[in-house]
Amino acid sequence: MHGFAFQKFYKASFTFLGFFACLTSCPLSADITVKNAWIRPSTGPNAALFITLVNTSSSPEKLTDVRLEGCHHAELHTHEETNGISRMIQVKAIDIPALGEKELKPGEHHVMLMKLHKPLTEGDSIPVLLTFETGKTVELIAPVKMEKADCCGVSILQKE
Repeated sequence: MHGFAFQKFYKASFTFLGFFACLTSCPLSADITVKNAWIRPSTGPNAALFITLVNTSSSPEKLTDVRLEGCHHAELHTHEETNGISRMIQVKAIDIPALGEKELKPGEHHVMLMKLHKPLTEGDSIPVLLTFETGKTVELIAPVKMEKADCCGVSILQKE
């Protein structure tokens, strides 16, 4: 009986130590903030969202989904150049490096807003929901404007 009790104690100790090691070394969630969000005005069926994603966590993160009012759906895109011809390509996710940032900008990674419900005019503000691989979401209001500005009053609400 004494040996059996020792085995249970031994097993429980290693289980606890493994759990504790994970708590101290595994990130529980990435810390993502956004800056410089803006949407290009559009009278056509599509528009583009540009934004800088900042990851203050020591673990990389991925933007996996974007939802917003005013369009049927959003797609994550990048550009590829082949034989001097640039074209957009849909991607499943956009990587954000640990302790770094990823700028989604014209000619590179961006979010396409597909099948707009109405034209987007300068001065409009569009609610946006970003979802990341870890399940974290970030809500913001993106202004519609002609060109990227150095600063942009983005309202941000973060949810865990």
